[in-house]
Amino acid sequence: MTTFNQVLLKNNLMKWEVWLYLAFALYPLLVFIGQLFQVNFMQLDNLANVTLLEAYSRLLVGANQMLAPVIIISYVIATIFYVEINNGLLFLFKDINRKKVFTGKVTALLGVYGVYMLILAMATIITYYFYIVPTIGASGALIPTGASAWSYLIIELIAAIAIDIIIILVAINLSLYFSPGITIMGTVFFSLLAELAAKLDTLRYIFPNSYKTLFHSGQITFATAISIVIGLFALYAIILYMNAKSRFVKIEY
Repeated sequence: MTTFNQVLLKNNLMKWEVWLYLAFALYPLLVFIGQLFQVNFMQLDNLANVTLLEAYSRLLVGANQMLAPVIIISYVIATIFYVEINNGLLFLFKDINRKKVFTGKVTALLGVYGVYMLILAMATIITYYFYIVPTIGASGALIPTGASAWSYLIIELIAAIAIDIIIILVAINLSLYFSPGITIMGTVFFSLLAELAAKLDTLRYIFPNSYKTLFHSGQITFATAISIVIGLFALYAIILYMNAKSRFVKIEY
């Protein structure tokens, strides 16, 4: 990451909206609050037989299914693009190549997502070893030993990360055309569509997160599943990134 990108990342991390987004990565720790008040609102019983990395993957998928993080990150993106453009703040970058500015902003946002994943990982470790293992009876192992379980984990984890990054790119594209309200609604709609598509025969093939189910049911091999997941992600990412960059460099500021 270049010095310019690091500055943009630090600026992002100073925003209260970003701190709110990062706070949602701590959601696994809510289980301890529930335990304190004897309320089982986290429903972690399905993690009884999983390893640490599997628990992390399942909790990441669970975070994808919550609308709050999607709403917050789409609002953050709207402030970084739409609000800065309309308030004339991009004039501060007038002496810097626009492609460099755009790439830096996207890289900084992905850096925020990386911090989110790191916080979620730490929260998962604490929850796993201090609650799931002693209370639910998980194995305590780091990774699964069976080839099938390991293959499923890789597909699930890569697909979850792919969907998260695609959602960020969708929000960036929307924020370059529409107001924050429409950006948030459009991003939430896309997130819900991606989640619903995995359950529909007509749409399951167009999103990366559907292929873990197809692999688990034996309809496709691991090599096929992981290739399609990576291929779909690359297709979405390239199209969304190039469209957003093309739009950004044409904006007057």
